[in-house]
Amino acid sequence: MSHNKKNESGYRKKSDAGYTLIEVIIAIGMCGFGLGCVLGLYGMGLKINIGSETILNQSLEINSILDSIINQCNDKEKSSSEALEIKIKNILVDYPDYALIGIKKDGNSNLYTLEIRQNNKEKKGKYFFLKVHWSTG
Repeated sequence: MSHNKKNESGYRKKSDAGYTLIEVIIAIGMCGFGLGCVLGLYGMGLKINIGSETILNQSLEINSILDSIINQCNDKEKSSSEALEIKIKNILVDYPDYALIGIKKDGNSNLYTLEIRQNNKEKKGKYFFLKVHWSTG
């Protein structure tokens, strides 16, 4: 039985036995395009994950530094602002990637803004601004 029988008008009947070469090429191209899009999204997801991990690590480190500073600043004794700077520098010895850039007193209150810089070898350093309450005598 032949699949290429002619109908009454003399034209061949369309075969239902398989796909044409053009249909196969188009299907392969569509699959390739879809796979390329999925792999592109995978690469973008990895890049975002690495950035998120870096931000998380920085947040954990700076929160640890802030906790140490708050514990040191809760002393009952009154101290000078120079003593605050010394205590913070002693805390930052445990964090070699961070350095105290400056301390600024906010108005007449006992609130101080600390500027801490993270030294990053690949990129420009990041600055963190922390507010602490420090009683001066």
